Amino acid sequence: MHTVLGMRPTSHDQVNGLIRDLLDRLQTVFGSDLVGAYLYGSAATGDFDPTRGDVDLVVACASEVETRFRNLQTMHRELVLAHQEWNDRIDVIYLSTAALRDLRSESVSLAVISPGEPLHLTEMSPKWSMNWYLVREQGVTLFGPPVRDLIPVVTQDEFVASVRVHLQCWPAWIATSDRPGFHAYAVLTICRALYTCRHGQQLSKVQAAQWAAREFPEWAEVIEQALVWRESPATAGRAPDAINFVNFAVQKTTE
Repeated sequence: MHTVLGMRPTSHDQVNGLIRDLLDRLQTVFGSDLVGAYLYGSAATGDFDPTRGDVDLVVACASEVETRFRNLQTMHRELVLAHQEWNDRIDVIYLSTAALRDLRSESVSLAVISPGEPLHLTEMSPKWSMNWYLVREQGVTLFGPPVRDLIPVVTQDEFVASVRVHLQCWPAWIATSDRPGFHAYAVLTICRALYTCRHGQQLSKVQAAQWAAREFPEWAEVIEQALVWRESPATAGRAPDAINFVNFAVQKTTE
């Protein structure tokens, strides 16, 4: 039995309007093949910043995502034209219910759109355990059955291991990105990863930054600068110390 969430899945009207429109468009793309849509991340946990935060969703469908890929590309182009303030701030993972049941396989496809990346096809891998854990533990049902009916248990150890895998990718990402504010975003994300690797739980970026500044006082200035840049990302430049902090975090979590 399907349930549709009420008109206010979050406390932010702009987010709710985007979600309602996205759900309408998804039902047009998938029809009866749309099984479930789930909100997670900061918009679901209550520490979302509507001026710069990303909206994170997982969408489950009955058929393989490749069959709807071109229609999804068109839908996302049209969605951004209708909601230009959300350009490059929508993060959606599309996959079949069969893929969700087989989360540890590496032979199934996902369609993903995220900040800095257009909609593209990729393959399941252990690095996605972080997403499955968070949506299962924190996810808000927008459409469909409860998320735990679709996603098998992901252990805390798998979650932490996935965060460690993501950490390994950050040195290359931060060294090559020219997106405004990306270095601040990276520093705050790394603070959260450090906390997760230490404690097995996830804090908001701001909470994690405050913890990391106390835990690693030699990096406090870099972290505090990232918090300042977070408030004005258009003015944030490239920061060598941010790159050094990322490298420090990778080394710290592999010792």
